[in-house]
Amino acid sequence: MKGKRRFTRVEFPIEGQYEFIGEKFPVKIRDISVRGLFIEVLNTPVVGAEISIEIPLSENQSTIIRAEARIIRNCSDGFAVEFTKIDIDSFAHVKNIVAYHFGDTEKVVKEISEGAGIH
Repeated sequence: MKGKRRFTRVEFPIEGQYEFIGEKFPVKIRDISVRGLFIEVLNTPVVGAEISIEIPLSENQSTIIRAEARIIRNCSDGFAVEFTKIDIDSFAHVKNIVAYHFGDTEKVVKEISEGAGIH
């Protein structure tokens, strides 16, 4: 599976929540990329399900990553999602988190450009 990855993924253990069919669930985020993330949870919706995600980045919740996502993989300890809609501020936060934790901003920006078809 790692050979198929086109986007750098970094560990980012943080609390968040997802919403599925009108119900909110507290979760722990394991890792994140500019394209999606992995959520640690025991009960997972089915692959293909659409969810909303919120990840507060500050204690007073003044900075929150908000995104719509689709579940692309389930496993025994959680599920992986691909972002389907993310606002520009949230995307900027995700990009900065990945670049900071990976340590190579140029590589992350190149992945974004190539993934978006920009060369």
